[in-house]
Amino acid sequence: MSLINQMLQDIEKRQGEGATESKLPEWVPAAVSERRSSARYLLPALVFLSLAIIVTGFYFWQRPSSEPSVPALAVVVDAPASVPAVPAESTVPESSSISAPIPTATAPENPSTPDRLMLTDEKPRTASAKAAKAKPGAAARKPGEVRPATDRTASVAKSSPQNEAHELAEQLYRNALAAYAQGRTSESLNQSQQALMAEPAHLNARQLLIRQLIEQRDKDQARAVVRDGLQLHPAQVQWATLLARLELDKGDIVAARRVVDQSAPQASGSADFQSMAGAIAQRQGKPEEAAEFYRNALRLKPAEGRNWVGLGLALEADGHAPEAREAFRRALATDGLSPDLQALAQRKSR
Repeated sequence: MSLINQMLQDIEKRQGEGATESKLPEWVPAAVSERRSSARYLLPALVFLSLAIIVTGFYFWQRPSSEPSVPALAVVVDAPASVPAVPAESTVPESSSISAPIPTATAPENPSTPDRLMLTDEKPRTASAKAAKAKPGAAARKPGEVRPATDRTASVAKSSPQNEAHELAEQLYRNALAAYAQGRTSESLNQSQQALMAEPAHLNARQLLIRQLIEQRDKDQARAVVRDGLQLHPAQVQWATLLARLELDKGDIVAARRVVDQSAPQASGSADFQSMAGAIAQRQGKPEEAAEFYRNALRLKPAEGRNWVGLGLALEADGHAPEAREAFRRALATDGLSPDLQALAQRKSR
């Protein structure tokens, strides 16, 4: 301010010391004269005041950026205490070779991150509240513990060799079934065989292949396919009955009886198997065992005429003629006997 006044005084001195100072007319009011004399100081004062306001505002505007973040966003939530894992009860099918692990719940990596607190209005929960909400069988992750993601585990299980083989066998079986329905026998046989090569335990593919081999009267190949299938699926009583029939047709009584003995524990509820076992025992010259097998079959299917005929023949060979004649008469009282069996029963019932 003093510097500006000094500059104005120097300018006045340069105009001449003896210059006559201009005066306002006497009729001009004194207030105007005072206002004009102070006008020279008004502009520098306004400039200085503006600069002061700008500097002060800039200082206060920059000050918050250097201060630490709001304390409310830095609230630390206690990490949940470790929860002991509860073993989950699950049943896995016997045919399944790989099972994906049960997904386990994991604790958040950094529960005190301010961004997580800003995204929700939920109040911080205590360790006991989080532990109570945890799902059964889930355990809190320890610090530094790394667990695989659920989707990654599922993808690994999905791409396992066993599952890939099953999917391939299933697709080949569908192709074989479609070809069989359309009468393309060679293609259907080929697709069924490839399906069993991919997955020997594929039940439907083996059943379709056996059916086609029987229809084509390829009994040797059918025997081999059925025998391998029984080793993988011993509970398939129909396959055991078929294999015993194929061995009996071949004339191998010993092999047929071996099938009966191996499959008897699983075939107690099959009338067809018991009837086949009675015929094999009859061929072996064991009428007493044959009669017992036929009685088992008749307990399951009392109206089966051919089993009454078989029982009558077994009783007759074992020396029980009256019981044998009664069995033949019971056979004649049923329906469905073939002409040959009906003629035999009429002759034996007298």
